[in-house]
Amino acid sequence: MINGKLKRFTSIALAGAAFFLFTVASVNAKQITLTLADSTAPVGLRGNGVKILVEEIEKHTNGNVKVKVHWGGSLLKAKEILRGIQDGIVDIGYINSNYYPKQMRAFGAFALFPQGPKKFSNMSWFYAKSFNEIPALKAELDALKIHPIHTNTVLPVSVVSTKPFTKFEDFKGKKIRAASRWWLGQLKGAGAIPVSVPWGDCYMALQTGAIDGVYTNRDGEHRTKLDEVAKNIFTMKEMWIGVPFIYAINADKWNSLPKEIQTQLTAAGKSAAVRFEKLYNDEWAKTEAAQKEMGAIITAASPADIEKWVNMPAIKELKEEWVKEANEAGINGEEVLKQLQGFLHDAMERDNQ
Repeated sequence: MINGKLKRFTSIALAGAAFFLFTVASVNAKQITLTLADSTAPVGLRGNGVKILVEEIEKHTNGNVKVKVHWGGSLLKAKEILRGIQDGIVDIGYINSNYYPKQMRAFGAFALFPQGPKKFSNMSWFYAKSFNEIPALKAELDALKIHPIHTNTVLPVSVVSTKPFTKFEDFKGKKIRAASRWWLGQLKGAGAIPVSVPWGDCYMALQTGAIDGVYTNRDGEHRTKLDEVAKNIFTMKEMWIGVPFIYAINADKWNSLPKEIQTQLTAAGKSAAVRFEKLYNDEWAKTEAAQKEMGAIITAASPADIEKWVNMPAIKELKEEWVKEANEAGINGEEVLKQLQGFLHDAMERDNQ
């Protein structure tokens, strides 16, 4: 009798264990791990923005998608990420079109507009509108075989300099580094000596006097400690960076995912953008407070300074140059600029609503 009960108990226990193992295996079979490469460290506006995106992906997929982040260029350097996504080395990556002037020629137009909306929500609206409705942008993304799932950006423009910098005229004769050919052109138009230096070399270039300043986003100069060696900071809060920072997934990987997961990832990207706005709003004040504590000399550009920059003849000339090259590459440059200008106008109007 006891043996019979023991056998029945053993059978039930084995059946339960088998069911448990089957359930665990089923859950594990559904779980997907995606890799993400970024050139930034897990700090500051950019790093915290990535953390939010990962949180939203895992939340919207109910934990069925996990994201493994390779921070600080540990897997791929910034300029290698696009190729890494295309080759399947990584699933998702940070794409800055400044690094790919020929492959993302149409996206280069974003750098030609020195002013944009002040609110991140309206920047996000502008990027989504542009990606969805400008054929040249959609064609480039398709040709690159990448699918955007989230877009954010960085703080407005600032110049961090080893020399006094308090007004527009102080650009004249200074050796200043910028990331984009189009920004370098604007610096030249302002009277500066434009210099191209790899981002990772900027600290030493400032320290050794190879350059006098760096034209970049305010959070970037502080995150990379450029303000340690260049304590003269000229802020231009009315001038945005403009270039969208795209987190894109390999198109083949995207197409292989279940439709439900695709829908969830799209929703996660939108939710991350909503949460990113608070980070964006808080970062300027945090950066300013930290720089003042370091003893930086901070001067905000006057309305007259901003007007001088925006109305430089160089801006018009650079747009004409970009249109010529775009047309030669088979892109309707005039139409791209016209559409971007229209969407940008609408986005800036939204700031006032």
